[in-house]
Amino acid sequence: MGEPTKKGTTAAYGYTATYIKQLNPNAILHIIAADDYIVDNIAYKNSLTLAADLVKKENALVIYGAKPRDPNTGYGYVQVDLNSKTNSGSAVAYTVK
Repeated sequence: MGEPTKKGTTAAYGYTATYIKQLNPNAILHIIAADDYIVDNIAYKNSLTLAADLVKKENALVIYGAKPRDPNTGYGYVQVDLNSKTNSGSAVAYTVK
């Protein structure tokens, strides 16, 4: 789903989630930025699988993220209590852009 004008992505995400839920109430929806560069396809696939398993097991919301290279006021951010073994964790705080 594209964003033809700069209006933010929240409405597009909400519409998409509602549409997918109508098709399959048990579907797992991955919303991922289209401009990410994937270096390790296997690790990426494993991350998606881990996220889907967590959603099924814990009925959780999973947020994908990357460590920023520099500060950017155009993005919000999530503070995470990170588990170094799984490279995942629980959100502590979320700051909106």
